[in-house]
Amino acid sequence: MTRRACLLLAAVLLPSCSAMQDEPRGPQDLAATQRAKDLLWIVESDSGTAISSATAFGPGRLVTTATSVEDWVGLPLRVRRNGTVLPVRAMQLAVHQNFAILQVQEPGLQAPQAAADPAPNQRLFMAAANGGNVFDGGGPVVPLSAPVDGIANPRDVVVAELPAARGFAGGPVVDSGGNLIGIASGVLRGGVVDPAVPASVTPGSRVPHRSVIVLPVRVIDRTMQQEGLR
Repeated sequence: MTRRACLLLAAVLLPSCSAMQDEPRGPQDLAATQRAKDLLWIVESDSGTAISSATAFGPGRLVTTATSVEDWVGLPLRVRRNGTVLPVRAMQLAVHQNFAILQVQEPGLQAPQAAADPAPNQRLFMAAANGGNVFDGGGPVVPLSAPVDGIANPRDVVVAELPAARGFAGGPVVDSGGNLIGIASGVLRGGVVDPAVPASVTPGSRVPHRSVIVLPVRVIDRTMQQEGLR
C-alpha cells in the first residue's frame, strides 16, 4: 500500500477548527515562536519554486514530510533560510512514517532539544512558509476523540490547533520553552488525515488555524534507527 493511501486510512473523529484566534502573546510566546522560526527552512526547486517547509534536525540534516518531496526524488532541490541557500545533496524517504531526511553541506546545523510529549490543552507553537512568506502561531493540543485507524500506536501522533496553509508541511512545532515537539505532517479534514493544504494566503494576513497532525521527534528518531536512515 502506498504512503499516501496509508495516510488516508488514518482517520480520527475530530473536526478541524479554521477560525480559532491566537491567544494574546507574551514574552514566552514570542520567544517560542522565534525558536520555531530559527529551526525553519524552506524547501525549493532548483529554479526557486517553494515546495514545503523543513526543520533543522542536526549537522547537515533537515527533515520534512515525505509526501511533500516524494515526487522530487532524483530532481535537484535546495533549502533556503533568510539569505542562505544550500543544495540538497541526498534525500531519504522513511518507509513507515511520513517524513524525509534532506542532507545538505552545512555542519553548523544544530540538533534541536527534543521535548517530552505534550499534555492535552498544552499550548504549542509553529513556524512555516506559504510560498516564500513565513508565518507562525500557537494553539492548544487537542485530545483525539477516537482511536486512530491504520496507526498501531495512537501516541505516535499529536494533534494541535495551529496555523496551516500551503507549504506548512515539515514546519517545526515547539513547546513554550522552545523545545522541538516534531514537524507538521498534515491536517485532519473530514475525519481523515490530509497531508496537503491547498489554501494560499496574502502576505501579512492571518493564516487559518486547523487541526494539525504533528509527527513527534521521538517517532522520527525511532523510525530512523529502525530503517537505518541518517
